[in-house]
Amino acid sequence: DHPKLSIKNFTKYLEKNPEDDNAYFHRGIAYNNLHYYKRAAADFTRSIELNPNEPSSFFNRGLANCFLNKQQNAVDDFTVFLKSVPDDPTALSWRAQAFAELNDFQNAVADCTRLIKIDPQSVTAYKCRACGYDALEEFELAAEDYTKAIELAPHEAFSYYRRGIDLLIIAEDNGESALADFDKAIELNPNLADAYRERGVVYLHRNNFERAVVEYTKAIGLMPYKIDYYTDRGIAYWRLKNYAKAIEDVSRVLELKPNDYFALEMRGECYSLLKEYQKAIDDFTAILKIYPTDFRTLTKRAQAYMMLQEYQLALSDLDESLRLEPNYKDTKEAHAECLRLMEK
Repeated sequence: DHPKLSIKNFTKYLEKNPEDDNAYFHRGIAYNNLHYYKRAAADFTRSIELNPNEPSSFFNRGLANCFLNKQQNAVDDFTVFLKSVPDDPTALSWRAQAFAELNDFQNAVADCTRLIKIDPQSVTAYKCRACGYDALEEFELAAEDYTKAIELAPHEAFSYYRRGIDLLIIAEDNGESALADFDKAIELNPNLADAYRERGVVYLHRNNFERAVVEYTKAIGLMPYKIDYYTDRGIAYWRLKNYAKAIEDVSRVLELKPNDYFALEMRGECYSLLKEYQKAIDDFTAILKIYPTDFRTLTKRAQAYMMLQEYQLALSDLDESLRLEPNYKDTKEAHAECLRLMEK
């Protein structure tokens, strides 16, 4: 109620004193507190027009612009403010986030580095810089920053989870260390679905497909709308030769993304392995409607046609596949086999 009362009082005051920059500033603060960011930005703009030498107006308009998703405007406002107050950690932090939203990760990292020099104990600065390094594919530097964040705040799951991912990217031999990080992240936050997913990735790479299925299933239980989890579990089922279960998972993906190439390809291959060749043909045809020059899929569809003894259709696909890629071994072998069967 207090911000609403402030807005009412400042509005009445401004009717009689329309040139008072301070009144616009304080009404803007009240609007920001009520999440009326568009109105807040308008008031700060008017305050700046009346008094362009007040840094706080730029800072608060920068905040409003962040919430309005006007990140470049926010960067510009924080930059003006920082010229007057160059070591303000809050402004640096917000500008770093705005730079990151603009995919300007170099400047985001630079702001975080300034933050760390001002406050070497800032966990947020280390995590923010690590995210910037990740975006710049500087994974070793990112892992170092997550390690520092862990030293400062050992009970935050996010830093363990992200460091685990970086360790896997840096080297496959880091699997054990990454797994320890994911385990710790889950211990600290049992609802961190992505940590279960990444633990599943480790087990998948170790060919422990049963355990990978368990981890992906836990992730799905926590976030059933994340379709990538179904793709991952589908791969694990496929590696277990449980093709029916793999089909269930990728079919869930296709419910939400009907043209997902990988899901269509996997389901088509699973149908072929289950000898449901017409269903396989339907999936391969769906791919070819989107990617008509996909010679590998043409060959897979031809092989399914051959199993149904539709040799002329198979030959047509194989001829087109060879035209697109004359040296693809699978096509050449299938083409020869198709001609042999047709001669019978």
